[in-house]
Amino acid sequence: MTSKAPFLADNVSLNLLNTIVASRGQTVECIPDGESLLHWLVAGGVLTQVESDALKRRFGIAEIDLLASHTRRLRESFRVALEQRKVGDGDLVLDSLVQQLNLILSKDARYLAVELFNGTTHVCSRRVWENAEQVLSVLAENIALLFNRNDLGLIKKCANPSCVLWFEDKTRAHRRQYCSSRACGNRAKVAAFRLRKNVASPIDGS
Repeated sequence: MTSKAPFLADNVSLNLLNTIVASRGQTVECIPDGESLLHWLVAGGVLTQVESDALKRRFGIAEIDLLASHTRRLRESFRVALEQRKVGDGDLVLDSLVQQLNLILSKDARYLAVELFNGTTHVCSRRVWENAEQVLSVLAENIALLFNRNDLGLIKKCANPSCVLWFEDKTRAHRRQYCSSRACGNRAKVAAFRLRKNVASPIDGS
């Protein structure tokens, strides 16, 4: 099984938002259960395949399914808070998300370790999962880091009204509007062309 969710952003939190996609006018859930969540976490570089397999063996699929449910709930809380923040509102919503993030982060099982590589020491972060729910701490940390940025204006939702995807605008002029120039961008160009053509060539007899 592979993740159906697009990875449009070099950002774990935005990729989490994009685990809901639109297809033919319907929203599609890309992490409906634990198995699909694990595949998404591996595809997105959050977990290695070894870590994913170990989680499933140690805690069982029922616990992983519960983790998927909690992940979806965190994602939607994040979505609402980000949408409100983007319009300059939502302090109460953000406060609720902050409390949710702090609760998750308080249960993190991370520790620092020193590694020696080619004669040079490196400080690295490691985690020992004591329960499946602690995986949420990785997602919560990335969400918190996104809100701590001073360039939230570059975090955008696709301008296509029928699209629900988010991305980070890394273009030089910061004028990117669509999640993908080949998908939503082309559709918008085609629609604009047809509109101009219809305006220029009104139907006879009207």
